[in-house]
Amino acid sequence: IKLFFSFIKFICLKKIFQTMKKTLLTFFISTLFITSQTSDNLIILNEGYYDFTNQEIVEPVSIGVYFPSTEIYEEVVIIDGVRFASDMIVDGDILYVAADNKILKYQIGSFELINEIEVQGARNLLIHNNNLFISRGDYDYDTWSPVVFDSYLLVYNKDDFSFVTQFDTENGPAWSTQNLVSKDDQVFVAINNGFEWNNEKGLVGVIDANNLTYTNEFDLGENGTNPDNMVLKGDFLLTVNNKNWSGSSVSRINLSNNEVVTEDLADLSTGCGTSALRGDFLNYQVSQESTVHKYDYVNMETVGVEEGMNLNFYEIIESSDNLLYASSTDFFSYGEVYVFDENNEVINSFSTGISPGTFAFYSSENGGCSDNETLMTLNYTSSGKSTFSVSIYPVEELYSATLSDGSGEISSCFPSELENECLSVEIDGNLTWSLNWIGTGGNLNEWLTSESISDFATYSSNSSYYFGELCGFFAGCIDELACNYNDSSAFDDGSCIYAEEYYDCDGNCLNDEDGDGICDELDSPCDDLVDNDSVIEENFGSFFINDCPSLIDFLFDSYNYSEYESCSWNGSPMTDFGGLLIFDICPCSCDGVEEPVDFYGCTDENACNYDINATIDNGTCGLIDDCGDCQVPYCYDVITNQPNYVNQSDCDGVWVGNDPLDDYWLGSPWNPYWNSGCNSSTIELNFSKNIVLITDILGRNSKELSYNNPQFIIYNDGSVEKVFKVK
Repeated sequence: IKLFFSFIKFICLKKIFQTMKKTLLTFFISTLFITSQTSDNLIILNEGYYDFTNQEIVEPVSIGVYFPSTEIYEEVVIIDGVRFASDMIVDGDILYVAADNKILKYQIGSFELINEIEVQGARNLLIHNNNLFISRGDYDYDTWSPVVFDSYLLVYNKDDFSFVTQFDTENGPAWSTQNLVSKDDQVFVAINNGFEWNNEKGLVGVIDANNLTYTNEFDLGENGTNPDNMVLKGDFLLTVNNKNWSGSSVSRINLSNNEVVTEDLADLSTGCGTSALRGDFLNYQVSQESTVHKYDYVNMETVGVEEGMNLNFYEIIESSDNLLYASSTDFFSYGEVYVFDENNEVINSFSTGISPGTFAFYSSENGGCSDNETLMTLNYTSSGKSTFSVSIYPVEELYSATLSDGSGEISSCFPSELENECLSVEIDGNLTWSLNWIGTGGNLNEWLTSESISDFATYSSNSSYYFGELCGFFAGCIDELACNYNDSSAFDDGSCIYAEEYYDCDGNCLNDEDGDGICDELDSPCDDLVDNDSVIEENFGSFFINDCPSLIDFLFDSYNYSEYESCSWNGSPMTDFGGLLIFDICPCSCDGVEEPVDFYGCTDENACNYDINATIDNGTCGLIDDCGDCQVPYCYDVITNQPNYVNQSDCDGVWVGNDPLDDYWLGSPWNPYWNSGCNSSTIELNFSKNIVLITDILGRNSKELSYNNPQFIIYNDGSVEKVFKVK
């Protein structure tokens, strides 16, 4: 038995450390009874996850905001260095948070941290007039015994957090306290001593809020121990009590006659659940179950269940438009909030941080903006995913949102004085939008839209728009192709200057081949020459040829005429130009056309030394010898006994060509070059015979061979060769 209750205690204490909601039934403060809870944007305090075993913050405490108009949830604050959070309240445009041993004060809208103080064991918060009431209770995490305080109820000034007073254990609560509520000029505090196991108390203390005195206590009775939450319903002060963790009860205090009634809810096993006032009933739920029971707090009895609500809840709050927000969590891995309508139908749900344990609404009439801020509202329709951001250029981002497909509205606070800043608006995606805000004169401004922003922006560049004179310090020409490109400018101001076409930035031609100062693209290709197209049309119009270029193309396509041949044509036999050539009739089209120059070389495409540029074959086409080398014909000089690589027509010696029928050809046995590449060593080319004398039939000696004259060549080996050289 002892082991069982130790385990149960561990489960409940773990949740106490995270949430301080150590209740079987966590009470719900309904907006039906608390007038400060108006339906608008919902602030959610996510209690995070602290591993007490390893003393490690696994998931930090955070604050998020849900915007019902857009159905968007946004995390706005992460509270580092605290193990858990226990309460959160809204006072106008200020948010107060009790987190571990800290009280933090935030500006709603910007959610800037304004102030903070250290308060060990801070549990719940209440503001009455200008006073901030703080209930207290805590564990010593080394000994697991309760911390003994001199005072379990503190009062601070809500504006500057200066200390006002404390109620010591002689003149105030003698044990740890929990929930706080107020009515008229009285403050009520639940006294439960919930941190001392098996010594739970069941009291409600009463404070005179005007003179800050502790006046009396209500005793909830033996079954009313461990009150956790309280709520006011008219003259009824209701508490939900955890007793000694083996069951739960409801106590009702009639403030008109001080009558106290306590009734057990049920003999339930220990655990932590949730409850809520809806209409004339108290709805409660047993730990780990999904059934929501209905309790008649007038007759103090259970009367049935809520149909259609089948989830296990952690925190619940009702808006003024009768929507019910309920959270669900496993306290270590996820948080989810469901939105129910009056018929208990789930109309939306969204993910939050871990353990979403406290809810509070704030009005968006001023959006929670401070005096030096302006509420701006963006109405949008996004086709697909889009982003919209506003920054003080170039460093401070004021707002950024990622918008999903569909339509919606987003509000945020912006500094009112931006005249001396450069404001940047960045838009990415297919987004139609309008922005409206209340001006300093109280007038509604709604002229800035996706259609008009280009007209009002001081500068714009692609999807970025800039407002304000200061933007001029960052603007300039950012096109590297412009003549006045400025690499220090961040965005374009429309000042780029470009060179005229065909000119550089100094006014010089980019292309001027003839150096006449007129760019080639603008220079007349014919200067003063003009084609006489009328003559062409008169003679060839029936062939649909009406100008000089068309005639030249026709002659090429039909007769393979070159430009020179076309321009040299006299019209015969198709027509008679009266002695004129196309050169004369089409001087512009034929300008620069010259007679082609012949190029000598090998014109045989199969030869090893084929010359693609050659127009006249000069007899020099080579042969591949047995070694794979290209052997080129040459002229053998009988005087110098050396080869000359010239045209065959220019040879004055013996032509060694490529025709095997000739006496002297490349493959002749005496040609030392043929197959010379097959030898591994270098071959010294040398003809074995030397000419001693050249003479003709009349005995006339000569130093070289002459044309058309029979001659005899006498060699040094005594041999004689008859030669007849033909030109």
